[in-house]
This record gives sequence, C-alpha cells and structure tokens, in this order.
Amino acid sequence: MSARNSGKLIQLLTMKNKNEIKCLRCKKTILTVTIPNLGNMPLRRYCEDCVLWIRRNEQENKDIEMKLRRERIRSEWRGQQLPPLFIDKNFSSFEHDRGDINKVYKWCVNYADNYQYANGYPSLVLYSKNNGVGKTHLLISIFHRIIDRWTGDIPSGASPPCPASYFREVDLLSELRACQRFDSGITERQLYGKLSVSKMLIIDDLGKGKTNDTVREFYFRLIDLRYITKKPVVLSSNLDPEELINYMGSAACDRLMAMCKKAIQVPGESYRGCK
Repeated sequence: MSARNSGKLIQLLTMKNKNEIKCLRCKKTILTVTIPNLGNMPLRRYCEDCVLWIRRNEQENKDIEMKLRRERIRSEWRGQQLPPLFIDKNFSSFEHDRGDINKVYKWCVNYADNYQYANGYPSLVLYSKNNGVGKTHLLISIFHRIIDRWTGDIPSGASPPCPASYFREVDLLSELRACQRFDSGITERQLYGKLSVSKMLIIDDLGKGKTNDTVREFYFRLIDLRYITKKPVVLSSNLDPEELINYMGSAACDRLMAMCKKAIQVPGESYRGCK
C-alpha cells in the first residue's frame, strides 16, 4: 500500500471511529479514536493534562531513584576509604569556637564548597606544631563535603570512581615498602596509578616518620604527577613549609606550594584530652 493510500485509510478510521471515553486518571471525558480490529482499543486513554502529569511524575521518580543510588555509592565510598573512627567526622561536628580556629574552619568550608570537579583546582596544606588541633577532622570534613556535592553519572553495572581519595601517610608508605618486595601484590607503577587517578588526593599526617631518599623520590614522583595533570593535593602535617622541604625534597615541595592557594597554620592546643 502506498503512503498516500495509507494516509487516506488513517483519515477514514479517524472519522468513523471517534468515541468519547473517560480519562483513566481524572475521569474527564475525552475524545479518542478506537481501532475496531483490536477490540475497539482507544489510541489515547488520558487527557492532555494527565499525560503531562504522568511524564512529570515519571521524571520525578527517576530523579528520586538516582538520588538513592548516589547515596548508596557515597556510603560505599566512605566505608571503603575512611577508618570507622572518622565516618561521622564532618564540618557540623567540628568544634570551631576555639579561639582563632574558626578562621581556619571557615576557610576549609569555603574551599570544599567551591571545589570544581574539573582539573585545575588549587591544592591545600594544613599544618600545626601541636597534635590534636583538628587537622584530621578538617580533612575528613572536606572529603565528606566533596562526595556529598558529587552529582556525576552512574554507569550501568559499574561503580563510578570516587571524586576524592583519603590516605594516611603511614599507610601510603607501607604500600610503598610493600611494592619493593618481590612477592608484593602491587607494583610501584600500580601504586602511582592509583594515586594519580583521583580528582582530589587527601594525605593525612604527613611527616610522622623519618625521611630518606626513597621517601623524597616517592613524593617527587607523586606531586609531579598531580602537578602536570592539574589535580589537587590536600594534606595535613606537623611540619611547617620549611620543614616540608627537607622531608619531601625541595623539588616536590616547590611544586606543591605552586599548586596551593596557601599553606594554613592551624592554631590551638590539643583538645582530645579535654573531652
């Protein structure tokens, strides 16, 4: 049958088989076309207003489902990367009414809230001579805020990469030493690959151990990888910027400081024993 004849047939069916039915949702009377050969099945069952409502409702349901999937993924990321002690540490639970610490707190909140997921965002260094002033709490809070703000796509059948990675330096250096054993399950290339892929790399408690040429080479290669790919590093340390030069090596520290908005000194005394 030609297209012209098909068009005439549709017009004929439309003219001869118009019927009034009730909208399935609002019960309003609507005019529709029924198909005799299919038991007078109507071509439409809803009025135009209800069709729009259904489409809107379907989109809302999809949005709710996506929100729930993202929450499950965020929960998985937290469980995979954070020690149990740190799971509940966030900006809301940080005690920022302790003298000048409030300025540092506001600076970190602003840093996390304005984070851009595209490469090129500045790095951040938090340092203090005293332990227990809240550096780790602030780093964990930044991690939480970054993944809370994430609204990326979720590939079918796969978990998306976490936009931030948290490591304690003691664990990183343990992995580095493990790479040097012949029976290790991970190579140095794989370690650097893991540390370079994340959009934001967070390293906590840098400088707790002794440095040597291996440590300095590690940090040069790591910071250089992040530097040339424009991916930020966020770290905490009890070493000031001058002491970091000796610990990390001048080349690594120079690149790190070039990536930073600033190195921030966290004031105050330890509050762990005061709780």
